[in-house]
Amino acid sequence: MPAAPPTRPSLLPACCLALLLGGLGWHDAARAQDDSPQPASGATVTTAAEQRQSGRPFRLEIIAPAPLDAFLLRHAELQLFSTLEDLSRAELERLLLTAPADLRQLLATQGHFSPVIDLRLVDNAGTAPTVRLEVEPGPLTRVADWHLDLLGPARDETAAAGQRLALQANWPLSEGKVFRQEDWDEAKQAALRTLSRYRYPQARIRYSLADIDPAQQQAHLQLELDSGPAYRVGPLQVEGSDRYPPETIGRLLRLAGVVPGEDYDAGLLQAAQQRLLDLGDYESVFMRLDTEADPDAAPLQVSVREAKQQKLVVGVGASTDNGARLTLEHLHRRVPGLDWRVASRLQLERDTRTLATALDSPIDAHGWRWNLGGQLQHQQDDGLVTTSQQLRAGRAQGGRRLERQL
Repeated sequence: MPAAPPTRPSLLPACCLALLLGGLGWHDAARAQDDSPQPASGATVTTAAEQRQSGRPFRLEIIAPAPLDAFLLRHAELQLFSTLEDLSRAELERLLLTAPADLRQLLATQGHFSPVIDLRLVDNAGTAPTVRLEVEPGPLTRVADWHLDLLGPARDETAAAGQRLALQANWPLSEGKVFRQEDWDEAKQAALRTLSRYRYPQARIRYSLADIDPAQQQAHLQLELDSGPAYRVGPLQVEGSDRYPPETIGRLLRLAGVVPGEDYDAGLLQAAQQRLLDLGDYESVFMRLDTEADPDAAPLQVSVREAKQQKLVVGVGASTDNGARLTLEHLHRRVPGLDWRVASRLQLERDTRTLATALDSPIDAHGWRWNLGGQLQHQQDDGLVTTSQQLRAGRAQGGRRLERQL
């Protein structure tokens, strides 16, 4: 059977959608590198070799100040259709009706809300026509004023005073700053993170508005955040811990600063999660606060997946100094009857033999653990034979800010 002819995007929905969006929204696009573009000075950007290939329906030229020229060429809707070899002249002319609206949306994301766009279709003898777009972006729109309001308990609670100050002090789109859609989105999310990381995990954006005045090149910004109730850490709920009792996880969380009855702190939870992973006993650790429970004692849910109880590693290598090398490493995370972790290593080289072992006890309620270790080594160097033994015993404590070893 003959192959089905290749399909291409429908032009009518694309044209209608672009005309509708021309007055309602902006494209999401990458940020320009500078706050204000450089003078155009005849700058021309084309698709060069790609658009000169045979079969292209048209060549696209965008004349605009740098770096907007490359930005527009990269994101312009016309680029999508420039690869359709069977695009008719009538379809191309219909596409050109929506091209200015598309460029205006792109320019709006970069702070230009009153551009002047000149579009021309130039016929070339014997080759595809050229679509030439000359763009004068106009002045940049800047923030005229901004208002960030809080709803909920965070508006008046004394404990939230630091967050209120941080929200005002760290707001990035202050008066006079260039308004870009990407910056506006980032500013809203940053404000939400500041509020939701401490005490208010249910914080959300209640209302936001960027009111643009193209005639005055001004942006008026409004943002309302609803904090929701303040949460305190409640009882611990552990899932997936079979080899180690849940009390061990609770002990480690307390040592990391996560204590029942204390305010919710996302930073402390992340540090505690990393501390559990650093032990090496768990392959994965996931924590979340049950925000559907009582905010004054919300259960802290901890889901873990334990690592394999034993691990054996065999290594083979060679070096110019010591010749061939064979290494055997064995780890037992919980020796029966002792409940200590034991790591052993045997390394055989041409002139050196090494056998070492290290034992670590479980962490106690104060964060201390016992360490025991020993090593036997036999070395031969041109008739000189050295046999050595090492023994080590001590205690170690890892804290949030300080590590101690005895």
